[in-house]
Amino acid sequence: MNNHNQRLSSGIGERLVQLRGKRSRQTFAELLGIGARTLVRYEKEERLPDAELLARVCQTFEADPTWLLMGRYPQRPTVAIPRYDLEAAAGPGTFLEAEAAIDALNLDLDWIEQELNVNPQDAGLLTVRGDSMEPTLNNGDTVLFTHKLPDPLQEGIYLIRCNALLMVKRLLPQPGKTLLIASDNSAYPPFPISEQIDPDDFAILGRVVWSGRKLRG
Repeated sequence: MNNHNQRLSSGIGERLVQLRGKRSRQTFAELLGIGARTLVRYEKEERLPDAELLARVCQTFEADPTWLLMGRYPQRPTVAIPRYDLEAAAGPGTFLEAEAAIDALNLDLDWIEQELNVNPQDAGLLTVRGDSMEPTLNNGDTVLFTHKLPDPLQEGIYLIRCNALLMVKRLLPQPGKTLLIASDNSAYPPFPISEQIDPDDFAILGRVVWSGRKLRG
């Protein structure tokens, strides 16, 4: 075996053994359509499997090709999501200024797009302050929000700007173009606000779609 093939085959035999698990060599070989003696040579790395067999291994056992060949998984694409500070982002307006972002976190792109169904360009992160949204959200929790709002507006947790203060609150649409701004903590009474209020006094900046927290204790 030449040096190039040695580099490629390094560890493939061991990974074939991992895929085989508790199966006998005979059973594993039959699943791949090869002889048991041939499998032994592959596992001992006396011979390099060809591309057709490698593809068959990946298809039969749902193995990642990069892992089978190189012993590592391909790097998943990430995207930088800006993280905002509640106080730095406070002020008038109907959107968050880019300058208010204190940093950015690299998050898995597939998770953002497929699991959360969010366009990364519309996403932002911030840290919850206070206890008004307990027990749903605790002080120090991180939330991910999207600037894209449902139309028509639906009940949910939103990032709002109210009298120049940035808040995370539950919004409940009411009849007559009125919103009820509520806290999940019953110690904080809800209050209504007209959807037709001056945007400098009130604006909905985003919809919270995910939250995470550091476990304590």
